[in-house]
Amino acid sequence: MAVFRKPAGVFPDPTASTRRKDIAKDLFLKSSSGRLLLAPPKPDEDAEVSILRSHPETLRYQPYMPASISPDEVRERREKRAQLPDVIDQNVFLLAFNEEGIEEWKLVGMTGLYNIDQANLSCFSGILVDPSYFREGIASETLLTLLTHAFEDSSMHMHRVTFHTGVDNVRMRTWLEELGVREEFIWKESWKVEEGVWVDTVGYPIFEGEWRANVKEALKSKVVKALKGYQKNPKAFVSSSSYT
Repeated sequence: MAVFRKPAGVFPDPTASTRRKDIAKDLFLKSSSGRLLLAPPKPDEDAEVSILRSHPETLRYQPYMPASISPDEVRERREKRAQLPDVIDQNVFLLAFNEEGIEEWKLVGMTGLYNIDQANLSCFSGILVDPSYFREGIASETLLTLLTHAFEDSSMHMHRVTFHTGVDNVRMRTWLEELGVREEFIWKESWKVEEGVWVDTVGYPIFEGEWRANVKEALKSKVVKALKGYQKNPKAFVSSSSYT
């Protein structure tokens, strides 16, 4: 059964100017449609995150991850990353309907920015979506929200945001290429799967000029297409997770 909850805390104005060292703790972003909220990870989400990170479909695209991760290990990871100055972690919530038909926020993924280099205005990004919500526009709308912040917010103004994934992640690579983003590099044997086993990875950078010229509009088109189905029947977008 899917787990529904409301993210804790008061949501501050996401347009407010914030010092970089505060962003990782205090950054809340809402998508333009209002159906998605990006918020800092909280302790009461650790159990849900452990389930999502241990799902076979998740591990398929992140083979360097352990086969399972406990809530305690999620907590340790969350607390450690919260102290890193070059990381912004965000959990992704969908405004959904619980079994009583009441609107609540459902955890449907994770995203963020990492290896943030303020001197060179560059960083990396990635996303993990609950497999129950594939093909519902969650990734597109999440990254439209996050990248708008990364490229356009006065606290960030990134010049380059790079997506780094396995060479066999056809889903992610196709999604990026449909936006007009080009492969820039292949890192040979850069992820260690197990002792003596390595896999190649690939990088797709988005530059600020490309973002403003065409990538943002291409991403908006993907979101508009997904939202047509959502607005027609939002309850149809609420799936029972196959692993909870």
